[in-house]
Amino acid sequence: MKLLFISEVFPYPPTSGRRIPLYHTLRLLGREHEITLLCFRQPGEQIGPEKVQHLAQYCRIAGVFPMVGITAGTALRNVVESSPLSFRRYPLNPLAQAVRETLATTPVELVHFFGVNMAQFWHLAPHLPRVLAPNDCPHLLLDRIARDRHTPLYRRLHSILQARKMRRYEACMFPRFPRIYVVTPEDRESLLHVNSTLNVEIIPLGVRKFPAFTARPPGNSGQLILLFTGAMGSKVSEVASIFLCEQVLPRVRSQVPDVQLYLVGNDPPPRVKELAGRYQGVTVTGYVEDLAPYFAMADVYVCPLLAASGIQNRVLEAMAAGRAIVCTSTVAERLEVSPGEHLLVADEPQRFAEHVVRLLRNPDLREAMGKAARAVTREKYTWESVARRLVAVYEEAVVATTTAAQD
Repeated sequence: MKLLFISEVFPYPPTSGRRIPLYHTLRLLGREHEITLLCFRQPGEQIGPEKVQHLAQYCRIAGVFPMVGITAGTALRNVVESSPLSFRRYPLNPLAQAVRETLATTPVELVHFFGVNMAQFWHLAPHLPRVLAPNDCPHLLLDRIARDRHTPLYRRLHSILQARKMRRYEACMFPRFPRIYVVTPEDRESLLHVNSTLNVEIIPLGVRKFPAFTARPPGNSGQLILLFTGAMGSKVSEVASIFLCEQVLPRVRSQVPDVQLYLVGNDPPPRVKELAGRYQGVTVTGYVEDLAPYFAMADVYVCPLLAASGIQNRVLEAMAAGRAIVCTSTVAERLEVSPGEHLLVADEPQRFAEHVVRLLRNPDLREAMGKAARAVTREKYTWESVARRLVAVYEEAVVATTTAAQD
């Protein structure tokens, strides 16, 4: 099948929640299908020849367009606009020109719109089968940020406004797509609540394979290590990192004084970088090429996300690496896991810290929970199964589009 992907991110390197599923989708589908990619890049992001060469194994890159920064004036004007503010980051004209040129030279059979912000461009391919991958329900995360008492008030108010806009957008724009897929049943139900006519499928995320790291015995290296990973530039990661250092770590250190915390991920903002200087035993790495060494040295993986949507790939990676995990309920409830068997769950700082201390003091429990979590990813979260299910969704979209054209 000849596919055109229109994406809100450049997929390589696969270092964030949006890049990871796109990268592995291209990697696997590119083996049997002919893929053309049009996408946007972050302001200042450098797309060097080595990145293009790597992706050329899986697809033809027909255009990469810079996103537009959001100014204070743009944000102010958006208060009275009907569309979400995030749409302003993606200019229409360069993408429209590239789509016209691609359709003029390539017999595209289906267009895959990757990311909620790309749905606004459905009209660029009005007669072709279309699939939309928002990955999760867009307004859900905004709702959770608005309710999170740890989030600054100005951001909570902004999220309330944007959630209202996003609901209207989902109700009006998403019906333009014969098929939509999200990663959890909750995301599907939330979209159907907005518009019951939508055709929404569930395709969970996959996860890369890691070696099986075993729990270290006490005293093996002198210090016990906590690990939190992800795109540190995101607001949810920033809030979680601060919560972890201010609310959880002091409670853990009162019981395990020498514990170390690693915050690993790209683009940490100033407030996250400052944590390394303010709190003893905290290391902020920034971008790393490979997470495997950090999973290998970690004793407990912590994920205190207070507002999240969809499946957190960072937690799937920790599960695949066989790490014992403590996370919040908003993370655990979207995974096919049993709290107490595959991971430990807590939302309040004291309880979260108690779970961490319990695991740090019990290597046998860490080993058992890590093995159980790893087994779940092998059974239920593989990119190969994602690719197979996605091809079936493509076929359904083609049939639906053909039937609608005949009616």
